Amino acid sequence: MRYQKALAEVENRLSEEGIMHEIHKYVRGRSPSEDLLSAVDEYEADLLVIGHSKRTAAGKAVLGSNAHDILMGATCPVLATMSP
Repeated sequence: MRYQKALAEVENRLSEEGIMHEIHKYVRGRSPSEDLLSAVDEYEADLLVIGHSKRTAAGKAVLGSNAHDILMGATCPVLATMSP
């Protein structure tokens, strides 16, 4: 799957740069935002990085519900990256 290749590339780059990180895959029947917000608290994260893609003209101005929930509910700083 495409996401597995991308995830492996991120893992390799973080390791090469000596950046402490943990990667977890969750399949719990909850929304991605719920899983991420729980993980932030569980691991006492210092920073959460999320990716977000532009979709439509309206999508550029309004975040998706998961990204919005994460940005509003996180107990640590969130870095949201936008892909073209």
